[in-house]
Amino acid sequence: MVNPVSLVTLSDSRLILRCPGPELAPEITAACQDRELHRWLEALPDPYTEADGRAFVQMCQTKWADGSEFVFAITSAADGRLLGTIGLHDVERLTSPGGGMAEVGFWVVASERGQGIVPDALRLVCGYGFKELGLARIEWQAEVGNTSSLRAAEKVGFVLEATCRRRLLHVGHRVDGWLGGLLPEELR
Repeated sequence: MVNPVSLVTLSDSRLILRCPGPELAPEITAACQDRELHRWLEALPDPYTEADGRAFVQMCQTKWADGSEFVFAITSAADGRLLGTIGLHDVERLTSPGGGMAEVGFWVVASERGQGIVPDALRLVCGYGFKELGLARIEWQAEVGNTSSLRAAEKVGFVLEATCRRRLLHVGHRVDGWLGGLLPEELR
């Protein structure tokens, strides 16, 4: 179990971001039945079961505890319902004089898409990464064609830097991927 002192909550007027707890496992499980998520997320078990939801929550808490990853549940400030998840993954070199690096990843519940949730959550998480963790660069990547993810990343300042041939795995096959980066001074 995670030491509660190590957990961080981020918020704005409509979103609360926090490490997912066991109470969110049923909502995560329900959200992960969405075929659109399976279209873009390689690591999502298929079918996605209640045990997968519980394991995801436990993994998030374990990674928070060891400082290697910071996954937040995106919840509504109004009623606490799950809106999605966002995280800083593969966090490395935090003690480097030049700053650390991480990769951001996210998904949103089908019924909440198109509401500006991802850009708002990205601003909060990237701001935390730069100011509190000392990151010097945050990367974003997506399979070529995931234009919703690209638009959300660009809204907060990510620069599409490359289309990389066979960069990503998708259902066991290599696919082309977009790679973008964000520096502290570029966050909008």
